[in-house]
Amino acid sequence: MKHELIAKKMTEIDDRYILESDPDTVAAAVYRPSRSAAVADFFSHGWGVAVISGLVALSVLGGIVAAGQIHPGTTPAGTLPPTTLSSEPTETEAPQPTPVYTEGLEFRVESHGEATLVGMGTATDTVLRIPPKDPSGHPVTMIWYDSFKGNTAITEVVLPASIYGVLSGSFADCTSLERVTVEGDKKVILQSNCFENCPKLADVRLHEKVACSDYCFSGTPWLASRTEEFVIQGQCLLAYNGEGGDVVIPAEVAYISGTVFAGNTTIRSITVPDTGVNMSVGNEAFRGCTALETVDLPFLVAISGNPFAECTALKTVYLPASLYSMGEMNEFPENVVFHYAGTKAQWKQVIFLSEEDRALMEEQVVFEGE
Repeated sequence: MKHELIAKKMTEIDDRYILESDPDTVAAAVYRPSRSAAVADFFSHGWGVAVISGLVALSVLGGIVAAGQIHPGTTPAGTLPPTTLSSEPTETEAPQPTPVYTEGLEFRVESHGEATLVGMGTATDTVLRIPPKDPSGHPVTMIWYDSFKGNTAITEVVLPASIYGVLSGSFADCTSLERVTVEGDKKVILQSNCFENCPKLADVRLHEKVACSDYCFSGTPWLASRTEEFVIQGQCLLAYNGEGGDVVIPAEVAYISGTVFAGNTTIRSITVPDTGVNMSVGNEAFRGCTALETVDLPFLVAISGNPFAECTALKTVYLPASLYSMGEMNEFPENVVFHYAGTKAQWKQVIFLSEEDRALMEEQVVFEGE
């Protein structure tokens, strides 16, 4: 029932949010905002309870890259570059070989005319090169939940440019998987746990518009090998390897993945710079940060379940009036004060997983907009 209610709320989201915020983690539905049925479908198959922030957190992940910018030295859309005449002979480029795609995969054609990859079917390839169209010519745009989970034969996966959503758990626990490539240059969302616990996955090739949700590459050599302070992919913060203290989130980050800071005992404060970029926070992002005292999230629009659980030293959390949805919020310190920039009336419009959570949290909220 909760899934249905969340899905209903999701379908009511103003297109303004989708266009301006360019939404989150339930991926495909937000990329195609007119498809309310697709949104309901996501939630009805178990995506949404823990990630009610998928309501707009998705909003952030989906819109991670600003579109339409023209940089110096580039040609504006709709115009042709100047032609240079030359008497020199030109070489003819050799034709590129046609890719050989995996045959026998199982697809499902959706009501909107696109195809979803749902399983291995009769395919036997260990290198899985997914075709951009199914055998009937429908564009392949999504990979369904848990479609290849636990497969022990696949060694490589190549996703075509037609894909815009890889749903939760699609390739989790694939024990032989070594390489993943995402082709093209369009927005793609890899939902939670997509490639989780793939013990041989060390070679991951993603372009800058690929966004990752919670635990997407947890338990892989690829993520473990990343040693930079902030591990960022497609404006999603996947891991933190810093020394703690007062942490300032990099300006390009629009999504803090689940448990990124969990268990850290040296972080005193976490601040997001005043960039104007809407942000979303994944499940239990700060759980168990026992030295954490202050969190400032000035452009937060969605937050998932219990991000402040077991943060025993936490005193102050700043929340903006732009806050749109909250996941499960029934674990946070008794003495923390939530400074909400909006009014009580605005607070009532924030979507909560349950009214019990809203009431529980409201006891510790200061309404700065009153």
